[in-house]
Amino acid sequence: MDQDLRSIKVNCCQVALALAALAFMQSCKPLGLHATRVTTPGMEPTIEKGEVVTWFELDDVGRAKLQSGSIVVFKAPDDPEKVRVKRIVAVEGDSLETRDSTLYVNDEPVRSPSGHRPGARSENIPRVEIPMGTVFIMGDNWDSSLDSRRFGPIPIDSIVGKLLRE
Repeated sequence: MDQDLRSIKVNCCQVALALAALAFMQSCKPLGLHATRVTTPGMEPTIEKGEVVTWFELDDVGRAKLQSGSIVVFKAPDDPEKVRVKRIVAVEGDSLETRDSTLYVNDEPVRSPSGHRPGARSENIPRVEIPMGTVFIMGDNWDSSLDSRRFGPIPIDSIVGKLLRE
């Protein structure tokens, strides 16, 4: 009997904590804080598949301050009802290309924060200038990321938020 009561108390505490966490996240939305589960391995190992990340909404002023290296949340080009999480690797006016499995931004080699390189399956990207009002985004796991290499630079106004951590 005592074991059953303890089990009920533990379950009640777990439910109460879950409800409190949910209420806290709902109360943060008016402050512009959100949580999103990352469903792909494209940002590993920085962000693991299945991890929940916290981010804050950006307005036009916040978007104007974004720079290379920022991890952002943006509307998916293939489904604007969904959001994706990737890192900005080049901003408007930058030049970008890949050759021999190396990414170059403004003629400087860039390594993924995770140490990944584009890999053998990556095709070379001829030199492009990032158009005004857009950014080029990539996942940290360059071999497993659906990003600007596939769908091109994204409009900066499709970026809805920035992660609280980099």
